[in-house]
Amino acid sequence: MYNIIRRNMGLKGKLIASLEVKCGGHSVHDMFHTNTHHICNISPLVNHFEIHEGEILKVGEVVSWKYIEDGKEKLLKEVIEAIDHHEKSITWKVIGGDVLELYNSFTIIISNEHEWTTTTLVYEKKNENTPEPLALLGAKLVASVEVKCEGHSIHDLYHTNTYHIRNISSVVNHVEIHEGEIFKVGAVVSWKYIEVIEAIDHHEKSITWKVIGGNVLELYNSFTIITFSEHEWATTKLIYEKKNEDTQTLALGCFHRVTKHVEDHLLMK
Repeated sequence: MYNIIRRNMGLKGKLIASLEVKCGGHSVHDMFHTNTHHICNISPLVNHFEIHEGEILKVGEVVSWKYIEDGKEKLLKEVIEAIDHHEKSITWKVIGGDVLELYNSFTIIISNEHEWTTTTLVYEKKNENTPEPLALLGAKLVASVEVKCEGHSIHDLYHTNTYHIRNISSVVNHVEIHEGEIFKVGAVVSWKYIEVIEAIDHHEKSITWKVIGGNVLELYNSFTIITFSEHEWATTKLIYEKKNEDTQTLALGCFHRVTKHVEDHLLMK
């Protein structure tokens, strides 16, 4: 699973990736906490791990990794900021390496529970052209965008005027209601792919859309989209199952652009 939260017009953000692991999340935590240096012997994507200073695997320890991203070797230097054995999490603050060429700050949090291991990236881009650090992750997506209008306004538009999105955003050129009561649970709509509204929560200001047809299902066995809003945040969550390991993670750029188009429209009112 994946999550993206972008703030301050896309400069600050949070990206969360959760991956189901058959060995159990606690085993992954134990490996990262007590045998971090073995990762380079286990994964072909990590070819160097070095401890520079501090007590091994303790808060304050400074380490560096050399890893492969898009076929190129990259360097990452970090300091351990926090270790939470109850939550089975480790927080690493990046203090050097290739990542800081694109980001003013970058923090990596690895946490584990049951059959899930989760990596959270908290970052601030240097400029609007800096891409989301998706390449550092690799299964559910949540995209939250800070909006200048109130989040409930976004929800109201999606809930009561969904068909107007095509008039607001150049990214969407078709919205059609096929069956069911308009904007009610069970309503079937298409945006050049077909969805059914599974749930609407007015308290949480969320709508859950299950994809039941279209191009997305050529690559995924299942795909669910959840939009929800609060205060100055509009969030899109994608929950899906890939058909195979070669299926690429769906980019979130389209969802970000539509949300920003909606925001611009509401601010003009």
